[in-house]
Amino acid sequence: MPSPVPVRYPSGVTTEYPWGPLANYGLPNPFFYHVDADDFDWSANVSAAWTKTTSGNGTVAQTAVDGGVALFTTNSSTPSASDVASIQRAAAGFTFTAGKKHFFLIRMLLADVVNPAFNVGLVQTTATPFTVADGLYFNKATGSSTNLQLVSTVSSANTTVAIPTNEYLLTNATFVDLCWSIDRNGVVYGSVGQQLLVGYQAQSGTGATTPDRCPDVSFTPTLTSATLNLTVAIQSGTASSKTAQVDFVLCAKER
Repeated sequence: MPSPVPVRYPSGVTTEYPWGPLANYGLPNPFFYHVDADDFDWSANVSAAWTKTTSGNGTVAQTAVDGGVALFTTNSSTPSASDVASIQRAAAGFTFTAGKKHFFLIRMLLADVVNPAFNVGLVQTTATPFTVADGLYFNKATGSSTNLQLVSTVSSANTTVAIPTNEYLLTNATFVDLCWSIDRNGVVYGSVGQQLLVGYQAQSGTGATTPDRCPDVSFTPTLTSATLNLTVAIQSGTASSKTAQVDFVLCAKER
């Protein structure tokens, strides 16, 4: 089914209040939210825009896949369960503020969904991303494809909520979308979309199965006051090299 004809706003559209400095600007105010988003579309992007942490000969690099994709490959020379390939920004840039909405979204796949572990979301700036002191992030531990959880960490103390296994299916070499959001009351919502949450076909519900748009879990943990860094981290989980692909990643906070 084709997408519908776009709605047209010849004078533009705005998120600005009538008294705001960009009230007559024909596009949404680009500073309405603090947004960090990467679609991994230009060749130097990973090296230029991210700080990489890898073990041995592990790499994080662009790869030729439709949509712009970063390929994570863990160490292959003397692999161990602790081999890591991860990226963070050069400096942490997000804090949780009471009354402000906050969002995280990633589309990723694992070539092997059982052995590797991952942490994706916001954590402290670190070269050891599987030793989390503070953050809010999705975690999958090694050894299973059905142990996905959403974790809030404050001074190394964890509050976790398991994503119900009937709400997702991690499949080898298949993209999945992971999203958490925080509302103005501090409630954290987690969503996982094995049919993919983002894009016209999934959102239109025109396929054989209407996608589940509702949050899969919610909880109200204490959130850290630390300044956090957008983080994607993969760990081998076994004595062999593992790969993952990340199509896009986003973090956004209401100003």
